[in-house]
Amino acid sequence: MAAWKWVLGIGVAAVAGYFALPGTGAKDVGYSAIGAASVLAVLFAIRILRPADRLGWVFLAVGNLCFVLGDGIYDVYQFVLHRAVPFPSIADALYLSGYPFVFVGVRRLARARGGSARESYADAGIISIGALAVSWHFLMGSGRPAPRWVRLANS
Repeated sequence: MAAWKWVLGIGVAAVAGYFALPGTGAKDVGYSAIGAASVLAVLFAIRILRPADRLGWVFLAVGNLCFVLGDGIYDVYQFVLHRAVPFPSIADALYLSGYPFVFVGVRRLARARGGSARESYADAGIISIGALAVSWHFLMGSGRPAPRWVRLANS
């Protein structure tokens, strides 16, 4: 069986197992483990497959590693130190520092497949902004009240 099929199967099983974990702490550890495994899988694939633009993949792995480390710092505050995460925190810096790596990685990989630089920037921007929007929704959306201008617009 091809290696990618094994990785896909293990990944699907890990994600399914994540939802079976009891409690927030276990789920946070599982989430970080899946994230760390994805970084390792990308690095392992770079070493084995030797793609033409290795650096693009390395940038994606480093960006994902920043997100995983940000989650880890956040979890340390929450479950080890039993303190509220300060704002801004090191976790915030890690989350934000991951986006330029993802942007550059996607841009390099898009450029490697052909097309103009303009298309590469658009591809990288769309993916990075989409990831930022999803992260913002889950990180900031539920925990903070809406600004006054949003409440006024919705009334």
